[in-house]
Amino acid sequence: MGNPGQERNGFPFLAGEEAEHVKRIALEKKALAHSTVQSVYQSMANEFHKHIRLLPQKEKVMDKQYALTAEQRQFGLYSYHGKTYVETLRPYVDVEGRIEQMIAVHKAHEKRYVIHTFPEQIGEQWVMTCQFEGLNK
Repeated sequence: MGNPGQERNGFPFLAGEEAEHVKRIALEKKALAHSTVQSVYQSMANEFHKHIRLLPQKEKVMDKQYALTAEQRQFGLYSYHGKTYVETLRPYVDVEGRIEQMIAVHKAHEKRYVIHTFPEQIGEQWVMTCQFEGLNK
């Protein structure tokens, strides 16, 4: 299973040199994503690390669809709709963390700030928009 020239569901297996090429690209994308995550942690004070969320993101590796082995899927590869992707993690600082950071900066500089909040119900969900006025203006 997974040999060059073989197919499953009409798609060729990702094997041989092509598999190595895809894996190299995927490793580069994973390394870059990891570096970005590390950079975010290093640039933020430890007290705000609890607000960093790592969101899964699929990044395109190749414009070709393959039948993948269990090992390739476990590595983080996905292949569908004519393309192959690798899953990486993208850092996101939640709203509470961003607000806490802005407040901390203003306190450190002894500057005033104002936070305006605008709640809006969309169906069953509530969305809160925050507008911050202070040093960033």
